Amino acid sequence: MKIFRWAVPFLAALGVYSSLDAATFLNTKADWDRMSVVEQSAYVMGAFDNSQMVRLGDGKNTFSTDLGRCVTDLGLTSKHMIDAVNAQYSDLSMWEFPPYAVLGMGLRKVCLAHINRARSERGEAPLD
Repeated sequence: MKIFRWAVPFLAALGVYSSLDAATFLNTKADWDRMSVVEQSAYVMGAFDNSQMVRLGDGKNTFSTDLGRCVTDLGLTSKHMIDAVNAQYSDLSMWEFPPYAVLGMGLRKVCLAHINRARSERGEAPLD
């Protein structure tokens, strides 16, 4: 509870507090476009962090582990992740998908070679 007391004013100062409740209800490109850059930054980092929590649960999700290593090795920031979402949304057929899914598809494209190198080192087949 103590963390919550300092976190709320901090997040409010960043201008993202109002979007926290709505973040899970972003369903399309139109929702993404309504967010400020600060809100988009918070969203992509939260979505990425959430994807990484999956691997902590069972320790067997090698894709998530490989993706995390790629993001770290390439030094990707929230700006890069926003760029990945916007690049994916440049394809009109992607507009109906929620930003977290579009982010995942974008990061997969960015990191596919890195992920396949890691898979090769483990003797696993590459991903397409």
